[in-house]
Amino acid sequence: SIAQHIEKINAQNASWVMSEYSNLGHIGKLVPNSYLKEIALFYLFFYEEMPVDFLMPIFYKLFGQRDIIEFRPSLFQHMGTSSSLKNKKQLKMDPFYGSEKEFVGVADNPRGFVVSSRRPYTDFHANLAYTDAGYFWVNEYRVDDHVTLVFREPVRLSRLVILTGNKQHPEDLIRGADVYLSPRLTAWTLKGAISCLGFSKIGDISRSGTADIRDISERYPDPVQCVRIVITVSSTKFWLIIREIAVWIKK
Repeated sequence: SIAQHIEKINAQNASWVMSEYSNLGHIGKLVPNSYLKEIALFYLFFYEEMPVDFLMPIFYKLFGQRDIIEFRPSLFQHMGTSSSLKNKKQLKMDPFYGSEKEFVGVADNPRGFVVSSRRPYTDFHANLAYTDAGYFWVNEYRVDDHVTLVFREPVRLSRLVILTGNKQHPEDLIRGADVYLSPRLTAWTLKGAISCLGFSKIGDISRSGTADIRDISERYPDPVQCVRIVITVSSTKFWLIIREIAVWIKK
């Protein structure tokens, strides 16, 4: 629900300005009461310069929200073909409306952050793969590129699910990767590069672009601080989407 999503946003973001519940234009956008006056004045001053859906990302970035905060699947859809623009038909539909992700169960997802050796496409940052707010997207990937999830505190893992690609871009998936665990973060630079102690392979991602690794604590009983996905099959033809990283801890 929207209320549960807002609770997660508040837990993960000290300050946020806008959350999106539809991929289309100005449909399904939620703004906290404390920013309503500011966004109304912003639109009033600049609506003649560009459409409001172009103004939205400028507004939330001005107030310190770097990433798109999206809820998937979308909860709102444009109906019919009428457009708010004169003499124009609106034929676009929200591709994320309806069931976008497989139901993998309610994950624990302890506090953490995600970094990658690849720069994201626009605002689709790596950290989005570990939230309900969107997904990580890059325009190419090569052998030995990696994506690393780092927990704030080491935890014992029981299950790990990684899902790549989506319904709109089904070919943007990992075609081969190994998954490693490390007990401890050892270095984190200002540029975002991280180092972890002694990685051990725990599984892999198949050609279907998914991994569901279970009973991890039986094979790796120690607490884990770093989970790393290392690409073993490169692609310059297709892009890459990691839409979900879900983690369960050993109870």
